[in-house]
Amino acid sequence: MVDAAQIGVVQCKEDGDYDILSNISQFDMDNEDFEDATEATQSMLGSLAEKSFSANKPTARLHEFDFSDVAEGDEHSAKSLLTKLKDGDEFESNLSNLAERYLKAANSEPGILIAVQFSHKGHELLAIIKAPYEDVYEPDDEVGLSQISEIIEDELKKGVIYPRVNYSLDEARPDEAGIYQKSYYAQHWWKFLGLKDTKTNNEVLNEWIVEDVEEGDDENPLSEAQSVDDFDDIRQDLDDEKLEGQVTITISGIDIRVSLRDVLERNIFLVNDGSYYVVIPGNEPNVAVTGHGGGDYRKEILENLSEYDSFDDIQ
Repeated sequence: MVDAAQIGVVQCKEDGDYDILSNISQFDMDNEDFEDATEATQSMLGSLAEKSFSANKPTARLHEFDFSDVAEGDEHSAKSLLTKLKDGDEFESNLSNLAERYLKAANSEPGILIAVQFSHKGHELLAIIKAPYEDVYEPDDEVGLSQISEIIEDELKKGVIYPRVNYSLDEARPDEAGIYQKSYYAQHWWKFLGLKDTKTNNEVLNEWIVEDVEEGDDENPLSEAQSVDDFDDIRQDLDDEKLEGQVTITISGIDIRVSLRDVLERNIFLVNDGSYYVVIPGNEPNVAVTGHGGGDYRKEILENLSEYDSFDDIQ
């Protein structure tokens, strides 16, 4: 269960100015004057709190704080600000500091920021939500609390959770924050908090390939391979991040998405026996319909198969 203790709503304008629209204490959340803002926030907060963050998730990534420009013995200013907001210290004043920091970030976008001091599964946390808004809203319009539910779309698109919590170990990690972005992973949303970049394995692999192409590097082992017998040597030259990147095998117009590791370590075989085959040896296959409604839905089908094709059948 997510229990909000304090909600701050800030309107960040296109001209670089901002207005604090509300600072709602837990006592005030049942007040009808704050009902719309509270309901809109609780809906998105519940969705954000349940996200599973990891270093390799395209939309929900873990980031460490970047101390490269912090003098030894000094505090990390953004980390200190998030801690104060999480603890409710001078909440409204630090809400202003948050808005100012956000608006100074390169490529930041105007709109509504919501900061929430809350508890979840026994841990005190802070959430920052960039509230998505309807097309009728203009960033420099004056907004009242009664309009919040009218202009905010009921869908989480950008959020921050601080600190990161490993719930399986019941352990908070104050040097990490969880960053959620539903679609394009914009840099300003993590840079304004002084966080390090986090790249997925796919991004690492893609950037390596692209950089080699742009720089005219003829030594890329993936481009040089002429036989599957070369795979063992290539595998030894690549680190785990590249090996875990995803590649697409296309055969007869059908795309098969697998890790580069599975190809190079021969967990998947590329066969030419008069016709080309992609062969995945192993246990009995499982066929399922997945992803219904955008979630982790999985419904198995064809569960009762007992007879299968042989290679002789398909040649």
